Amino acid sequence: FLEDTFKETTLGWVHSGTGSLSRDTTRYIKDGACMALETGATAGDKCYALKRMSLPIYKRVAVSCYFSFTSNCRYLYVGGDGLTHPSYLGLFRIMIEARYDVVNRKWQYISSAGVWADVPNGSMNLEADPDTWHYFQLNARITSAGLLIFESVICNLTTMPIGDTIPTVPDLSPQRYVFN
Repeated sequence: FLEDTFKETTLGWVHSGTGSLSRDTTRYIKDGACMALETGATAGDKCYALKRMSLPIYKRVAVSCYFSFTSNCRYLYVGGDGLTHPSYLGLFRIMIEARYDVVNRKWQYISSAGVWADVPNGSMNLEADPDTWHYFQLNARITSAGLLIFESVICNLTTMPIGDTIPTVPDLSPQRYVFN
C-alpha cells in the first residue's frame, strides 16, 4: 500500500512533457498539500507525473487519486506502469491506463487491442473547476500467467466494470540487468 499525501515533498515523482510538477498548499484533500501538475499554455501540451514502483505478484492492484481540472483541458490521464515477476517467466512490463475525454464527457481505457476504447457505461459529466475534487480509481488483477485483467474504473461513487485482459510484454530495458 502506497499513499502519498505530498505533506513534505514530491520526492520520488518525476514529470515529463511541457508544464510543471509542484507541491500545492492552497488546494488539497488532506495533510495541507497536494501535487499540482500543470500543462503548458499551448493547445495539445501534455505533462505527465510518474513514480516507478514494483507491482505485487498475482495480486490485485489499484491506482487511485483525487483530481481537479479546468475547462481548457482536453484529456485527463491516470494510469500505472510497473514491473511484476510472474514466476519463471522473467520480468514483464505492465501498463494500465485510463483517461477522461473532457470534450465528449466519457472515460476511456487502453484496451487489449492497444487502442483507446470507451469504458462501458463510462459517460460522465464532471465539473471542470479547480476547486472541485473528483475521486478516481483503476482496479486490476495480475494472474499467475502474468496477464493483467483490467477489472473496473471508479469515478466519484460510480463503478464502471471493464473485464478486459491486457497483454503484458517482456521488460527488455537495460535496467533489468543492472545489479547493485
